[in-house]
Amino acid sequence: MPKPQLKKITLHLARTAAFPEGSDQHGYVFVAPLYDNGHIDARSWSQTKRACVAHRFWGNEPIRHGLLVRKAGGRKGATWGFDYNRSTHADDEAGFHFGEHVFTLGEYVSISDSDGGMETFKIYAVSPL
Repeated sequence: MPKPQLKKITLHLARTAAFPEGSDQHGYVFVAPLYDNGHIDARSWSQTKRACVAHRFWGNEPIRHGLLVRKAGGRKGATWGFDYNRSTHADDEAGFHFGEHVFTLGEYVSISDSDGGMETFKIYAVSPL
């Protein structure tokens, strides 16, 4: 299998009651090492995790800057998510089954926010760095 490459992934909010057409004003941009098949590679992430930045944009709120993180526990032994402040876990957001998802254009992923709510996002773009 070819070596994973760092990719920039853009997620836009999928359809919700508040946004029946979805929203390109609500979402995430993050960097992750992906295989050609779109799966995240944990080994490559451990070697490049400082480059795996994450940005949450949410309407008129300030952009939140953080990192893609992998924590012990969860399905298959680890949970992927976003950490915006390393001194607390109160602001962390978890990607639902990120370790199993295929990050390709048009697919959907879910993210649990720091308040415990879950939102679904459509993968809007995946591009090399």
